[in-house]
Amino acid sequence: MKDTAELATHIRSTFLASREAVQRAHERAADVQQRAQRIREAMHLRFERHESADTTRELTRVAEQSARSVRENQRFIAVVSHELRQPLNAAMGAMSLLDANPSAAAADRARVVLRRQLLHMSMLLDDLLDMSRLGLRNLRIERVPADLRHVVQEAIDAMEPSVRKAGVSLTCAVPAAPVPVVVDPARLQQALSNLLTNALRYTTEGGCISASLSVQDRIAVLSVEDTGRGIGPEDLANIFEPFCRGRDSVGEGFGIGLALVRGIVELHDGSIAAFSDGLGKGARFCITLPVSAS
Repeated sequence: MKDTAELATHIRSTFLASREAVQRAHERAADVQQRAQRIREAMHLRFERHESADTTRELTRVAEQSARSVRENQRFIAVVSHELRQPLNAAMGAMSLLDANPSAAAADRARVVLRRQLLHMSMLLDDLLDMSRLGLRNLRIERVPADLRHVVQEAIDAMEPSVRKAGVSLTCAVPAAPVPVVVDPARLQQALSNLLTNALRYTTEGGCISASLSVQDRIAVLSVEDTGRGIGPEDLANIFEPFCRGRDSVGEGFGIGLALVRGIVELHDGSIAAFSDGLGKGARFCITLPVSAS
């Protein structure tokens, strides 16, 4: 019963953290709406005073940006509520089962469900927190000299159990010589893991995922390619925007994984691009990073 109480406490604290995140999003949306209203009032005054067309166009542009921000915040709130409700409901169901049937077998099954759902909520909230830090310019990285081959291999090794379970093949090609970089290995591995997880989510059983690392003119080029669902042309231009989930998205998540990848890569003075020939034709993500002198 002690384990049950501890799990219940963990669920409550996780839920409270998610509720605070949603509340902050509500507050941001309200603030943007107020600013948009002030802009509309200023536009009205300027029209009455017959001010220049350039000023009017600029005010119109700012007002449209504010309205778009409101829509994005509203969509974010809906996505957060939906994605956190699913694991929370599953966890609470397991708790109810545990209370109704305290046998050893039922308790073991309930604990498996609870751990899985709590881990899922924890990962969602971690991504959400990192994304907030990026937006506030507070995401810290600790850059040290490293061999990029090792960072790539560690991310591949961590993904292998999930890839095997999904029936997807995973290959990795790296140079024979070291690829010296000055990076935060943990953060860069996080970015690569997000790319690999994204590829796995959209690749069906029997498909392939490949990672490759090369060096071209003192630039490290890291690619992750899959034979999965692909990306439609209407989504390709916005794929790295926060909360972009695509018109044909599947699976779970806030739609911030790729935005987080871009933020981490840019903090390392790198860049990332996405390529796809369309739906059903797979996708390729390419990260470039500067190679250090030694």
